[in-house]
Amino acid sequence: LGPFSFKTDHDWYYLLAILGLVAILFSNNLVHSRTGRAWMAVRDRDIAASIVGVNVTRAKLSAFMVSSFMAGCAGALLAYYQGNISVSGFNLNLAISYVAMIIIGGLGTTSGAVIGAVIISALPYWITDLVNALPQHLSIVESLQNSIYAVQSGVYGLIIILFLIFESRGVVAVWLRLKAWLLLWPYQRRGIMETEE
Repeated sequence: LGPFSFKTDHDWYYLLAILGLVAILFSNNLVHSRTGRAWMAVRDRDIAASIVGVNVTRAKLSAFMVSSFMAGCAGALLAYYQGNISVSGFNLNLAISYVAMIIIGGLGTTSGAVIGAVIISALPYWITDLVNALPQHLSIVESLQNSIYAVQSGVYGLIIILFLIFESRGVVAVWLRLKAWLLLWPYQRRGIMETEE
């Protein structure tokens, strides 16, 4: 990257952490701008958005342009880090992981994308540690260890289904509901007690 040389994984970690923070701040500010509000209006009701004066075509093109730019930057960094890019690295499992990140984290939120990425990135290690922590004398443990990738894919699918059924807005919605409950908890409890009396 120009005069800078990133030779170790630690160098890449700090570079990507800084660029990721910049991308998060940019996305968060963009969502709260006029363009971001136009995107949300088109996403929710494009006909109603056009009635109130939003240029639907321009909003869709700008959303496609910004998302393509950010994906292109991420792809360029990946190519520079690996030294080459091949089609075999972008398979169905990777696509499922990206979809799971968005669904689990929370659709339409910047924090949801970050939380989903952290959960899905750490999930394979959690599953492997859980399988290895099981008693080794059980016959099912060896078969689980031999098919760990199938187990991970099954867990991905199960988590996606559970979130789609019980909480389609992801972890962010669960956190917001829990935070609101904690803020109002003493008053809610007092109101319940007074009602019971």
